Amino acid sequence: MKIMRGTYSEVVGQPCCELIEESGDTFYRSNLQQLVQEAFETRRTNRVLDRFRNADDQEVIKERTLIPVMSEDGKVQTVTIVSRDITDAHQRNEEIRGLNQKLKKISSELIKKNATLESTLKNLERTQAQMLQSEKMASIGQLAAGVAHEINNPTGFVSSNIKTLGDYQEDWGV
Repeated sequence: MKIMRGTYSEVVGQPCCELIEESGDTFYRSNLQQLVQEAFETRRTNRVLDRFRNADDQEVIKERTLIPVMSEDGKVQTVTIVSRDITDAHQRNEEIRGLNQKLKKISSELIKKNATLESTLKNLERTQAQMLQSEKMASIGQLAAGVAHEINNPTGFVSSNIKTLGDYQEDWGV
């Protein structure tokens, strides 16, 4: 872009096409005239994004705002063009979008892993309850065996002694 230089008073009020010669930039060659004409016709402010490559072949993004300036009788007297370089802001927004996408992906993965962990925890709790029930049943079985043993010992003693008493009875003739 070649900018014609001059003092403030020489530049203000001059048509921008006379002050700036854009080499290869279609904004000034084709779009500007059409956008200015639309601003005169619609009497509304218009914003457009202008993307182009600079002399170093780097992408440049500019926001061009065309503002119609009205005279006292309500007609458009002139159109003011404000050009603002938003390349850095646009790049930051793209980085933020990319990071947000990564964050959503990680969040989704964490939700899936959390669901898997919850399922595993439920299975573990169920298995623990089954093991506790098995231990209770084993304890009851050991208790029953102990009780049976305690009952069988005196019963065996009585049974053995009844036979012995029977033998004494036969021997003594009682």
